[in-house]
Amino acid sequence: MTPEHLGEGSSVSARVSGGNPSLVSLLALVIERWRLVAGTVAAAVALALVLRVVLPARFTSEARFTARSAESGSASQLSALAGQFGIAVPGATGAPPAFYADLLLSREVLLPVLRDTFEVASGSDAQRGPGSTLLELSGVSGDTPELLVDEGLKWMAERVLRARVFRETGVIAVTATTAVPDLSAQVLAAVLESLNRFNLESRQQSAADERAFVESRVADSETQLRRAEQALAEFLESNRVIANSPELQAERDRLQREVSMRQVLYTNLHTAWDQARLAEIRDTPVLTIVERPSTPVRPDGLPLVLLVALSATVGGVVGSFLVLAGAFFSGLLEDSPAERQRLKAALESLRRRAP
Repeated sequence: MTPEHLGEGSSVSARVSGGNPSLVSLLALVIERWRLVAGTVAAAVALALVLRVVLPARFTSEARFTARSAESGSASQLSALAGQFGIAVPGATGAPPAFYADLLLSREVLLPVLRDTFEVASGSDAQRGPGSTLLELSGVSGDTPELLVDEGLKWMAERVLRARVFRETGVIAVTATTAVPDLSAQVLAAVLESLNRFNLESRQQSAADERAFVESRVADSETQLRRAEQALAEFLESNRVIANSPELQAERDRLQREVSMRQVLYTNLHTAWDQARLAEIRDTPVLTIVERPSTPVRPDGLPLVLLVALSATVGGVVGSFLVLAGAFFSGLLEDSPAERQRLKAALESLRRRAP
């Protein structure tokens, strides 16, 4: 390839004579071949606009929440009491925020949402009609109902939902992204409701296990208390005068301590039993919603002006690289004072062409 072919009528006529090309040489060459640079800029902008039109718009709804500690004061006392008997009570420790972020994507939470019905008012998904399940709206396919559900769960976990944890505050942010703004907000609200219901049912079941455990211990403790009281009563009935007998006094004291210990244990167990029964029927929401889901008003992605500016910048960089790469392989750059005059001539020629 000759300089005349690459110069497009410019003053390029010299090859590299040994030194590195100067910045002036590079700039002059790019300006002289402005048509190539402008072409790549136009192509990049056109490609970005085509992709913006062809690719379906996505809308993201976001919500934030915190989770209450799983261990209340009563549960803590009950756990300590159960530990005295060497028994670990379920649900006795609080879960970290990262646990809820992972739980959001679990089958137990997502499956009820996938089978729930949603009404969308706009978008391509609305053509399926109101009252469609999310599995139907997802557009996934499967050879069997089980595979269809698995694909739907995978679609939700990988393409719809995202969760992140702010470790400093313990706040959990979750987003839902679909092709319809209303659907994104509805799905996110349904996921939060399913998560809260799952946690509430799990804690109620844990409280039921605690109640059953304490209930058995209350009956056993009451039996032991009655035996200790009966033993003390029989001793006092048989030994009415014990003032002159240190051995009888010591035995009486021992029996009284046994009764006192059994009374304290029975009282604590009965209190814990009452608290466990209340926890079993408690329906207080587990999640504290910091920011509720809202319908997104703008699609995801860059604004149009920023998209055009970014694609034009990328096109300009690519066009300049093509010009310089062609010059490098053709040896058209020369580091000499004449290049400054060449730059001025190129700028003047570009100015004359401008409208």
